[in-house]
Amino acid sequence: MTGTKQWAVFCRHARWEILLIDPSDEFPLSHLRKKQIEFKLCCFAAWLYKARPPLASGTISAYVGHVRSQHSVWLDGEAFNVLLGATSRLTKVFKAITKIRPKQLRKKVAFTILLIQKYYDANKSRIHSSSYDTFADTRNFALICIAFYQLCRMSELANMNPPSQANAYPILLSDVKFFAADHSQIPWPHRSSFTGKFWQRVDYIRMRFPPSKADPFSYNSDIFFPRPSPGEQYVSAFTAVKLLISLYPMRQDFAQVMPLLRQKISFPCDQVKVSTFWGGFKAGCRRAEIKYSVFGTHCFRVAGMNRLGELNAGPVIISAHGHWASDAWADYGRRNQQVLMKWVNKMAGAPSDSDYKYQ
Repeated sequence: MTGTKQWAVFCRHARWEILLIDPSDEFPLSHLRKKQIEFKLCCFAAWLYKARPPLASGTISAYVGHVRSQHSVWLDGEAFNVLLGATSRLTKVFKAITKIRPKQLRKKVAFTILLIQKYYDANKSRIHSSSYDTFADTRNFALICIAFYQLCRMSELANMNPPSQANAYPILLSDVKFFAADHSQIPWPHRSSFTGKFWQRVDYIRMRFPPSKADPFSYNSDIFFPRPSPGEQYVSAFTAVKLLISLYPMRQDFAQVMPLLRQKISFPCDQVKVSTFWGGFKAGCRRAEIKYSVFGTHCFRVAGMNRLGELNAGPVIISAHGHWASDAWADYGRRNQQVLMKWVNKMAGAPSDSDYKYQ
């Protein structure tokens, strides 16, 4: 017995339909009530972890996500994470579960800028197409570039299970602003005609940074995508966002409710699901002859961090650009074996005069 049927039987016997929000609750929920509900979610996750035979951490997350999504149905479509807000304690519980089972952790392998360029070259005709059938290719490439150049987590750009704060407040098309070289804002073009003449005036794109586990209330500063400089070697995030907006424009009155990285072309539409993106990403990798089995949802964030390190960016820049409140980013560097091997060779190279200065 698997899937939906198994979950339905589980709910009937365990009666988790009364686990969290009670029909008698008054909205908006008080701070104390929110904490009580969060605590119950944590207990639920911990109880699932004690199951025998053991459940995979992904299964535990899925069951908790089922409870949350079911509440959205009972509450007439009101997003559960909007009612409850950030669930930091639940996040810590999930971290504890994955650390207890280290064998199930996917190695954080970087999808490097060279692979992004290879991916782009192999899928260029599809990325530059304005066909209904190739919308996902253009959207997926924009997501890859935004994640790489802004060191974004997948949960900040795509709809994941369990839900995150970014699912409730995704980047909307109306959040995308255009600015000239003198920092004056360029209005949304009439009838959404993003012509070559319009882009000639744009010096950089600015958009709101979505909420994250480190910043659940979205206090982070906006993100910026400058126009590529002449002779720039690799494809930029500016170019990727420009392609998505130009090839698949949306009326300005719809831009207030349409996510930038949406599931499909037409209105209405929600933020793209991570499973949808991942399927298209793998298809693109196959066309580029890239082995994708080693890559996880943090592969672009890890790659962006390592790229900054290769360019000699200091810890302050890396922490600020990746919105890290701690030095957790250093763990990504320790996993970057290719860069570490280069330094091993440098250590065996010819010494400089400074090496003997204090001997």
